Amino acid sequence: MEQSNQLNLKTAISLIDEVEVQIEPFKKMIDDLDQSSSNSSDDGFVMTVSKGAWDGFKGGLQIRKESVNLLQKCDQAIQLSTAAKSSNPQITLIQKHDGSDIVYTPEMLIGYAHLAKGVVHLVSSNFIAAQQSLRQSLNVFPTAEGQLRLGYAILGEGQRNEALLAFRKVLNDYSDSEEAVEANKVILELDRIKPKNWTVALLLSIFLGWAGIDRFYLGYTKDGFIKFITAGGVYIWWIVDIIRIATNKLRDANGLKLQK
Repeated sequence: MEQSNQLNLKTAISLIDEVEVQIEPFKKMIDDLDQSSSNSSDDGFVMTVSKGAWDGFKGGLQIRKESVNLLQKCDQAIQLSTAAKSSNPQITLIQKHDGSDIVYTPEMLIGYAHLAKGVVHLVSSNFIAAQQSLRQSLNVFPTAEGQLRLGYAILGEGQRNEALLAFRKVLNDYSDSEEAVEANKVILELDRIKPKNWTVALLLSIFLGWAGIDRFYLGYTKDGFIKFITAGGVYIWWIVDIIRIATNKLRDANGLKLQK
């Protein structure tokens, strides 16, 4: 039984290592798809639309398949570590990593597996799922990387103040880590950005949105100019933006939600 538990932990480590190695190629796959979608083609409008849509469809399927594969490996690692813990709560495994002996516990591996899941979701811009996985990781086995990644996941949702709290927790709890340096840089950048007020944006959109003033205020200079010369997109764009701002669905040019 003990050998089986040890094997489960070794397999969990191997699965987590595989996911960590595959994260960067997965990110590149997504970046390449985004780049190809933004590139123009000289094949003509119809050919461009059809080819771009087809390439995007195939790329999306490939990314979806790889995402499922990575998440399944994380779940398998969690299941194996949980099984080992249930069988022997005191079990540990000593493995060499970068020339040093590391003592692994089931809790550590469960935390790392949830962290890897969070990174996969984060790379996929699935920020809500990323937050859930990262919070699970921190509950089981807190790490500086997990806390930093949580800050990025919250920021991806446009939640400026909540993200600042998460990044400051990195400084407070892991002040000597490399993650603390990165978190401090993000905090300085967010402090530099002046938040946009929801009430101001809504009033500008209602009364001056036809001239694009709301878009200028939110930092969308190009959109504001186009909105101005088209009289609010023949009033349709004007109305749409009023609704999006009223429901706080339109973020500012920095990707942050408007502050009420």
